[in-house]
Amino acid sequence: MRDNRFIRVGNEDRRRMVQLGLLPINRLQSDYIKTGLDHISSDLWNIFQREPYNLYYTRNKTEDIFLVHHERVSVIKHINPKGKIEHTGIYFGFIRNNEFYLGLEGAEFIYFDLKLNKEKNFQLKKIVVNRAAEKSFLYGNTLHHSDFVNSPQQLNRKDVIFVLNTRNQLIGIGYIYKPYKSVPGAKLELRNLVDYGYYIRRGY
Repeated sequence: MRDNRFIRVGNEDRRRMVQLGLLPINRLQSDYIKTGLDHISSDLWNIFQREPYNLYYTRNKTEDIFLVHHERVSVIKHINPKGKIEHTGIYFGFIRNNEFYLGLEGAEFIYFDLKLNKEKNFQLKKIVVNRAAEKSFLYGNTLHHSDFVNSPQQLNRKDVIFVLNTRNQLIGIGYIYKPYKSVPGAKLELRNLVDYGYYIRRGY
């Protein structure tokens, strides 16, 4: 595997970021993130390697991952070293129990910036849901196959799915829960990871 940072930064900049509580991801975290991105597209990790960004994390209840443009790194040198960085760049997601979970801002970056604006050549699995399912998903609920208006033919267990409404607007992301064949009567589910109703429910 290549270096766990996408763009190299100087030692002085790195030390300053560490002082401020923003730490470069380590090799193990890099592996977790790559595995998580592979559930979206096997091409994503290599695409990110060519983008002008660095991956950093902060230690909270979870390890919050931030995607920081290399031009922003030089700005950090001017921050008072007595301060602490809580958020910078794009909130990409978090690591919990050795698994990476993509955040809403990270999903937006992949969907809008990489896929639509830069037209990167990779496949995203998208599901269009009906109006009733859109409302249900924005309340954080799980969806079922009967809620889908349009979906990929092949859906694999743990695939991360970009969920769109009938107006082709991104409303969030979910993952496929596919029960084992030995479970009688169990059906495929699209479980909510994060959606645009999340911040309203949390009162932000």
